Amino acid sequence: MVYLEYLASLSFAPSESTILYTAEAKKSEAKDPFEKFRFNPDFGEGLVGKKRPVTFIFRWDSSHQSRINDSGKPKYTLNELKSEDVRFGQALFSPNSDRIIYATGYEITMDGRMLGLKACYNRPNGIWQLHLPEQRPERADKLDTAVVAVTSEKLTPASLSCRSPRTFSHDGASTLVWLGRTTGGAHNGASALYSLDISSDSDTSRSLQYTDKPLVPILKDDIPSSPRVFPGLYPSCNLPSSPPVVDLASGPSIVVHSQWGSRTTVLLISTQDGTVTDLTPSSEEEELYSWTVLATDGQSHVVCQRSSTSVPYEIMLGHFDDAGRLSWHLIDKPYLPAHSKLFSILWTHTQLYHLNIFSVFIIESTRPCLLSALLSCRSQTDTQPKRS
Repeated sequence: MVYLEYLASLSFAPSESTILYTAEAKKSEAKDPFEKFRFNPDFGEGLVGKKRPVTFIFRWDSSHQSRINDSGKPKYTLNELKSEDVRFGQALFSPNSDRIIYATGYEITMDGRMLGLKACYNRPNGIWQLHLPEQRPERADKLDTAVVAVTSEKLTPASLSCRSPRTFSHDGASTLVWLGRTTGGAHNGASALYSLDISSDSDTSRSLQYTDKPLVPILKDDIPSSPRVFPGLYPSCNLPSSPPVVDLASGPSIVVHSQWGSRTTVLLISTQDGTVTDLTPSSEEEELYSWTVLATDGQSHVVCQRSSTSVPYEIMLGHFDDAGRLSWHLIDKPYLPAHSKLFSILWTHTQLYHLNIFSVFIIESTRPCLLSALLSCRSQTDTQPKRS
């Protein structure tokens, strides 16, 4: 069983001869007859039954001369990464080495429980660095899984609950970014965006210099002074799976979507100083759309989807010019038989005076209300004389 969203992994190594993924491990045939009765916690609501996420490493020989072994079959290996006390997911390779992996580690509590993950971003999770051994077992004739012990190091402190590691490279430097917030407290509160320079991670003699100062911190004020003031970072479970970076004249910037008031908006975050810019169109009509970042090309384009209560998902392409100005272009929209009925629904969004955390949506229709017509018919039926 391959995981989705909360635990999923799919990453190519820099050499493009290795790929990793996360899947549920098979139950081992233990000799102990009581083993099956021992408590093994799962990941809670929405992830019931998912108990042992395991990172698998699939390798193949990329050299043309040794691609075929003596039996005439391709050379490949499948390795299962062994970890005892921590369960890893959301893993990805370092851009600098085939032997270094970054992953989210899910830790079991002292009383043996695994706290639920879905919409709970305050759990004891951290960002870990995993080192693969230099030598690997060979499996050339058949796809047997060999268990490999890895050396692991936790990069984040226990006081932080972290998730969604992502990497990108720019001008010879490599950066690791992730989401985090204080362990405990609100389950689905604001998150901070952290970054770490991993340019030297392939040098095992040097340790990474972690800093507890986030690129985008959690705001101290709970209620913004105005609906236009950035309320803090409220992203979904993960950052976009592809490197969510665009290369602008001011330097590389991260593109994410985040909850802002009653909708989801697209934000541009500078990796230089953490400056946050709202990229979502702000016209009265556009304020009804919610946006999701799908991918970037790493240069000047970003692909998003948007939708509203009366408009199905549309695909939007954003382009940054040399001056950093953004223009949006609609590149695809669906056609549904119910389009005309959806377009007859009119939505109006109003912010309550002096209450910036509340919004009022007024629903109107350009057509006679079906419910009113049904009530009218029922009323006429009730007033007709009954036949004896």
